[in-house]
This record gives sequence, C-alpha cells and structure tokens, in this order.
Amino acid sequence: MIDVVVVGAGPAGSTAARLLSESGREVLILEKRRFPRPKLCAGGVTHKVIPLLPPGFENVKLCSHSKAYIYYPDKGMAHVEVEANGPLVHMVERMDFDHYLLKASLEAGASLLENRNVRSVYPWGESMQVTASNGETFYARYVVAADGCNSVIRNQVSRYRPRVFSLETTLKVNEELDHVVLDFGWIPKGYGWIFPKNGRASVGIGMLDYSPEIMRFYNDFLERHDLPHVRPRGYFLPMYSLENNFSRGKILFVGDAAHLVDPVTGEGIYYAIKSGSLAAKALNDLNDGKAGQRYNILLKKTIVPELRRAFFLSKMIYTFPTISLNAFRINPDIGKTYADIISGKSTHKDLLGPSILGAWKILKTIAH
Repeated sequence: MIDVVVVGAGPAGSTAARLLSESGREVLILEKRRFPRPKLCAGGVTHKVIPLLPPGFENVKLCSHSKAYIYYPDKGMAHVEVEANGPLVHMVERMDFDHYLLKASLEAGASLLENRNVRSVYPWGESMQVTASNGETFYARYVVAADGCNSVIRNQVSRYRPRVFSLETTLKVNEELDHVVLDFGWIPKGYGWIFPKNGRASVGIGMLDYSPEIMRFYNDFLERHDLPHVRPRGYFLPMYSLENNFSRGKILFVGDAAHLVDPVTGEGIYYAIKSGSLAAKALNDLNDGKAGQRYNILLKKTIVPELRRAFFLSKMIYTFPTISLNAFRINPDIGKTYADIISGKSTHKDLLGPSILGAWKILKTIAH
C-alpha cells in the first residue's frame, strides 16, 4: 500500500510529491510522458513563485522582463506601458523548469513511473485503486490528481467546467524585444500575448467563449504585431470560474486539474505550485481520512479569494475593454499596481480593495 499516488509530474504534482516525500511519506508519481518533455506554455514565473521552489532554480535558464505593453481597442495601436520595480516576470522553458521540479521530488525520495497513462481512479475499501491504460493497478491511501487541464480523473468524478480555448506557438523574434505584450484590442472576450524568451517568443490568444473564427482572430493578432504566420497548436486553459470543491473523497485536485488559473493574467504556474504545496500540507497534517476537507479549507483561505477577485475583474475587462484599460492611462497608480500584480508583488485585492465591488467603482469613476 502506497501512501500517496500522484498522477502527473508537472509543477503541481512534482511539488506535492517533493513535500510529501520530505515528510517521510511513500509517494509514487505516475506520468504519461517521458521527461524531459516539451510543453507548450508561456512559461511565466512570477516573484511569488520563487519562495516556493526547491534549491537549484538559479540553474534554470531564464529570460526576465520588467516592462509590459498593454494594448486596447484602437486602430492606431494605442497602448499603455507598465513597468515593475525589478523583474516583472521570469520566462522559462517548461521542458527545463518541469524537469528541475521533478528531479527535486525524486531526490526527496519519491518514485516515478513514466509512460503510465492513468485511466481510472476508484475507491477500494479504505484505499484508492489507480489503473493505468496498460492494465497496471496501484493502491494508495490518497491520490493527488495533477493530470492537467484535460484531467481524466476530474472528468471521471465531476462535470465539465468552463475553460478558455487558446491557440499558441513559438516564434523567432528580435532579441532586442524587451517587454511582454498583452493585447485586449481585437479578440472578443479574450486577449493575445507575446512573451519573449531570448530571441524566441510564446505567441498566442485565448478566448472565454470559443468561436469558429478563432483562427482568423489569431492571424489578425499576428498581423497587428507584424509577426510571421505560423500554424499554432490549440489547447484549453482551465480558468478559475467560482469553483468551490477541490477534492472528492480521497482525491485531491491540484493545478490545472483543479482549474486554478488566473482569469485576468492567465498565470497558472504559481497556482499549480501553491496548490501542490497545500495538498501536501493537508495530507501531512491529517491522517484520519479528512485531508480532502482540510485541503479545501486551506485553498479557500489562501488561493480562492484572490482568484474570485480576478474572476470578476476579468468580466469587467473583457466586457468593457476600452473603458477598463483607459484606467491605466488616466491613473498611473493603477498601472503600477497592475505591474506589481503581474510580478506577484501585489494582489488583485490591492487593486480592487477588499470587495469585488471595487471593480465596478473603478468603471464608474472612469465613465464619469
């Protein structure tokens, strides 16, 4: 009998496995791919992530930026520049970053089986039965589901939740490009991004509501920023949408499988690592079958309030993009706060206040 089976070796799963192993738990990671593996992702690591990382982050290849250009609907490419006092965001290659996190979990004592695609997880007496596609079966006291946006385990036990559809690719860009681009100008209920990484950039768009015209919007975005047309790959971003249940029995959902992505910035790495650490804390604190309940409480005290504010702020921005983004032009303090939010030095609470009604107060002020 294994203490914990972790399904998925991304940032959330590897973090949970490392912290559990450091506490003496027997942990087995089941990963459907072989590491290191490519991963399409913007790869933004913010200031608040770094204290949660194991030693060795300084050896991961980074590209840091202190500025962001935020575009809003205007044919003249009108935009606002926001700049942080220090690095705004560190860009990483997910292949390298995820491998570094996985190696740290193995060094802490976790075991790993690669090429194991988990197909089902069911209660088995007082334990959980985990079955892989090759027929192998494992038994554990708990399961940490870190199997990503299209989580097989999540879909097994709960309904579909709203998700953002995205198109993204990696392009060669001018090595002198020294800022992040967020473009709210031309994509209905969505935005485009450019995240430079040492002569290359992750370039993509995301839409809250899928449209069959998304490819046209993507090509328009490339033309708008004078970028070459390269066929993108599509994937879902599991944006937070007022989710309130992050466990089911002895299954704890973390990272993308828990739909913990900021609806405004699209940041997912921090929430993956943070939720992985909270899942480990809940499992380490309790040994009475109630770790899932404890995990829900921890999330609702830490991550959820911030994501709720982001959810309502995203509705404001995507519904009234011109008015909302004019706030950055009218009030430089808003731009500074937003830069600090992107960097992880501030929170949405600092922008909106303790109440989500702060978003509508901002709108009312700008409109008048």
